[in-house]
Amino acid sequence: MVTPAALLFDFNEDEEALKLQTMIKEQGVASALKEVSGLGENSEITEEVINHYNNLK
Repeated sequence: MVTPAALLFDFNEDEEALKLQTMIKEQGVASALKEVSGLGENSEITEEVINHYNNLK
């Protein structure tokens, strides 16, 4: 299960969190989500996760 809040996790002492935040900044949310979850960038689930992610920001 993909949790949009996990995409917002930004803790300087967590190497994986830093990597994810860098991916999001450089590639965008859809591309980063594809890389970490295997979901297609244009899938309905990806769109839903991104919508929730944007609402949480």
